[in-house]
Amino acid sequence: MGTKDRGIVRMTEVEQRAFIGECAGSRPLSIATFAKDGTIGLIGMFYGLLEGNIAFLTKEKSQKVVNLRRDPRCTCMIDEYSELRGLTVVGRIEIVGHPRRVRALSIDFFGRRVRPYDEATCKEEIDRSVYNRVVLQLQAERTMSWDHRKLGAPGLRESEIAERRAQSKHS
Repeated sequence: MGTKDRGIVRMTEVEQRAFIGECAGSRPLSIATFAKDGTIGLIGMFYGLLEGNIAFLTKEKSQKVVNLRRDPRCTCMIDEYSELRGLTVVGRIEIVGHPRRVRALSIDFFGRRVRPYDEATCKEEIDRSVYNRVVLQLQAERTMSWDHRKLGAPGLRESEIAERRAQSKHS
């Protein structure tokens, strides 16, 4: 009979924040929204961070914005399959049109995806990137995470695995 290792592979809140920051701008995440007919629309998007939250920059009239205006619930997943770790975030999207906040996310995203932001050389690119755009800022309600590297990390002794299993039974 197998053992339940859910408590061992779950990331701590600190590990989740580090993972989100590490992947922002370099790895797309999948975002699922509800279409008008109740089906789920799933799309991969690069993301940045706005005020510490996962956020996307998208066209104001995109289908995902239409879906989220109707029903703000969504589920997002970031994973590094090659490392067997990932994070699912369930929450609601706040649609942000305020120019200052849209610009702030655009600058964060630009710095992560293109090059470090410099007002003198990057202002025009940012100005173009915010035209007809809104920010989709995720307000997390719950998370599910996994980091299977914790099961077989080099140097992890059987006694440590047993201790983690015992601790996870009590949480």
